[in-house]
Amino acid sequence: MDCFDAGILMLKELEGTSAEREREVLAAHLLTCPACMRHYKYLRNAVFGDENEKLQTRIPVDFEVQVMTKIRYVNAVTVVTTKVNKIK
Repeated sequence: MDCFDAGILMLKELEGTSAEREREVLAAHLLTCPACMRHYKYLRNAVFGDENEKLQTRIPVDFEVQVMTKIRYVNAVTVVTTKVNKIK
């Protein structure tokens, strides 16, 4: 598995739409790829929040930029996934 595929599985995992086998494959990749592990933690914290961050009530100055960046990433992955699925 490469990091691009792991990114797709991360999104499926965070959406709650991944299969058990996909979760296992993702977990194995995350154990061997520090960059993907950092990215997954970042995405997970963005979606679910971090326990330590829940204690803080202020909104970051660049909150809108962070949200829009994530939306663009999800849209890009959706387009690529859709095109790949049409080719298969």
